[in-house]
Amino acid sequence: CKEITAYATPPAGSRERFDLTKFSFIIMNKIVMLKRFPAGSQDWEISGMPRSWLPRIPPTQMFGTSWFILRRMHGFAPYFVPHLAGSVFRRYLLTEREFLKSFCRFALAVEMQPEIKGVMAGSWLHSRETHRVSPHLTFLVRTYLECGGHYFDAGPAGEKDGFLSGDSARASMYRSGEYKPTFGVVMCSRDQILDWLRNHQEVVATLAIRQ
Repeated sequence: CKEITAYATPPAGSRERFDLTKFSFIIMNKIVMLKRFPAGSQDWEISGMPRSWLPRIPPTQMFGTSWFILRRMHGFAPYFVPHLAGSVFRRYLLTEREFLKSFCRFALAVEMQPEIKGVMAGSWLHSRETHRVSPHLTFLVRTYLECGGHYFDAGPAGEKDGFLSGDSARASMYRSGEYKPTFGVVMCSRDQILDWLRNHQEVVATLAIRQ
């Protein structure tokens, strides 16, 4: 409701988001068309894992990843695929508390949509290599793995992906070759996220997530 209200009566300083050349306009378009759904610090879209990622997976991770997709996720789609919120209410500071709020909302929404096979997130922010140099971001993967989920790398991250912004030390390490970010992917199945929800009702209550 806050998102749609902000589109109808834009707050001061937000009109540039309506520039058709801005990515924020694409995001707002998807939200209005019910193709993207706000969940706090993250939004989600219904999508899946592109098969084009398979050749990019390291051989040491291929068997475990293929098994997990086929036996636990039961296919390549449809999944909830989270993205950082990027329209009017974009969050510039990532915190574990806000992430957990979004994760709870994913779980509650998965529960109401029986066709959804799981949740999958992927970016340089989810990369184990990123977490090696920026350990404060590990919470973006931790909860998926606590569910019994799976992590894999889908090739190297590109400079345009955003890892050079926000942390000058990390950018310096990349330029010196000390940091080589991958496109990290983490996923958990429908059964796993619903089990997590049932076993963490205290988290839902503490965060005041509306059910």
